[in-house]
Amino acid sequence: MDLLDKLITIRKNLNFTMEDIANKTHYSKKYIQQVERRAKPLTTEIIARYKEAFGVADMPLISSEETQFKDELYEWMTLITLDELENAKEQHPRLEKCAKLTLNSDIKTLFNIFSVAYYRKIKNNDALEAIMSQLTKEASEFTREQSHWYNRQVGISALLTFHYNEAIQAFLQAEVQGEKERLNDHVLYYNIGRCLTDMGFASKAIYYLEKARADAISRNQTTHNESIKCYLAENYNEVGRSKDALNMLNRCVHNEKAKKGVSTIFALIYRGIALVHLKIGDYKKALEYIDESLHYVAIGESPHEINLYYKATILLKQNKIAEGVDCVKECIKMEDDGTLHHVICSTLLHSTSLNNNESLTYIENVAIPKLKRHCKYPILLGCYQQLVTHYENKKTTKAFIYGKLAYELSDKLRKGDLT
Repeated sequence: MDLLDKLITIRKNLNFTMEDIANKTHYSKKYIQQVERRAKPLTTEIIARYKEAFGVADMPLISSEETQFKDELYEWMTLITLDELENAKEQHPRLEKCAKLTLNSDIKTLFNIFSVAYYRKIKNNDALEAIMSQLTKEASEFTREQSHWYNRQVGISALLTFHYNEAIQAFLQAEVQGEKERLNDHVLYYNIGRCLTDMGFASKAIYYLEKARADAISRNQTTHNESIKCYLAENYNEVGRSKDALNMLNRCVHNEKAKKGVSTIFALIYRGIALVHLKIGDYKKALEYIDESLHYVAIGESPHEINLYYKATILLKQNKIAEGVDCVKECIKMEDDGTLHHVICSTLLHSTSLNNNESLTYIENVAIPKLKRHCKYPILLGCYQQLVTHYENKKTTKAFIYGKLAYELSDKLRKGDLT
């Protein structure tokens, strides 16, 4: 297809007649007919007039180019999902230019939605917020496919800010919207499983994580496989399948070592092994493995802080209060005031001195409301149980109140009630 063919195709796509072009370019209809029949030369001036008539500064994409652009968008999204960011960055400028040249608003919207994932991965928060704000205003007009991808991004945003109920709702909407288009995949199920894991709904988390694992295998996608298995093992451990959890994690160690590289996934794997030993009461081994986990992630990164939090938990289980508190204080230094991890760590610190009125006030008025808001139910249950023990010793009615809350929350977790 040469340039003239492309001009004619764009004209027809815009439902412009040759007479429309003549009126817009200030040429006669006869002259335009002669140009399109190749009886007159296609000059630079005529090309510029056509572009002006189309209302564009550059040549728009035609249907075959738009089809190719959409295929490339899906390939780009795959690169983003698999954290192949160098390749994704390399492709972004050309795709951004194509998005400006396309006359297909649906494809343009899809590019914008995928850009949310891209900007999140490269940590361009200003661009992320701007484009997400624009998409939110347009969301009611989205097609099923667009809604599927948009809700995935809404879900991830909610997940990263610990709003798990909102995240799960968005992911489940994406699952339904994607069924017809066959757009569901292991990353969607994996993210639902992550939310359910943090909320303490182990059985439901296992369902989605096993679904994620099966889908990843069927697509021959191995990038997230070890992460999926780590979360699976954590939930197996929670439902009493500690042996299965340990076997799975040991296979993860073997698989990662076979790659002969140093990967931060070891921080998650060894943390999981530590939690299995914590569950079965082998605190010595739990401490050994949590210490091992700290070797594979940089100080100041979130996994390092979370692993330190678990180290503090293990130390306190061993009645090594001073060492546990030191760990917690180190965690707190890494976080800004007001973040959820700060609340979790501070709760652990304050729980070692419940007789202190300031500690009680903190747990009841700061930690518990925030943990409830972010659906961190296992830690919330621990707070209730600590308060029950404290107030039983004081023989006050608050022991009954927190006992009832602990029972109701425990029942909610047992039944898998997300409401």
